[in-house]
Amino acid sequence: QTTTDFKEVSPEQSRLGGYANLKGRLIFSFRAIEWPAQQLNLVIDKALLNNAQSILQKFIVFSKAQISTPDTHVMGLLGAEFEQLLLAQFGFCPTKLNQTISNEQVSITRLHGESRWLLLVKAEFSDTIWTQLSQQSTIGSVNDWRLAQIAAGETPVLPETTELYQPQELNF
Repeated sequence: QTTTDFKEVSPEQSRLGGYANLKGRLIFSFRAIEWPAQQLNLVIDKALLNNAQSILQKFIVFSKAQISTPDTHVMGLLGAEFEQLLLAQFGFCPTKLNQTISNEQVSITRLHGESRWLLLVKAEFSDTIWTQLSQQSTIGSVNDWRLAQIAAGETPVLPETTELYQPQELNF
């Protein structure tokens, strides 16, 4: 009941997806990122996290996997200047759609749309990375990010839209 082929998710490739109910309506959407190796992160809207965990918990009992909320911070970067900034800061910056490049501190994924990246940052490094990035850029709002998502054709399921849409209506 997910829209993602998890075989396509690797340390180098992320995938956008969603989980649908029996009627085919999306309950939540996510970005699947493998980081560190053998650990799958589903980046989900915070307001839908508890519901997503309770749904996934029903299936996890049949596998060797575990559900947890890692001590990881999520940052979204929007703007052409970040390509050079990420290269200078980390020595790498993914350029292909859904490409993920990681090290021990951070995982960076190139998203749909113009100059968009998603960073997963281990908590112990987040203050330093945030300070360095925010000193060289403008801090936007969640609404700025949502608008960029929509412009890129990447519409997330939010609390107000849960169970309203079928996957094909949101390009999943």
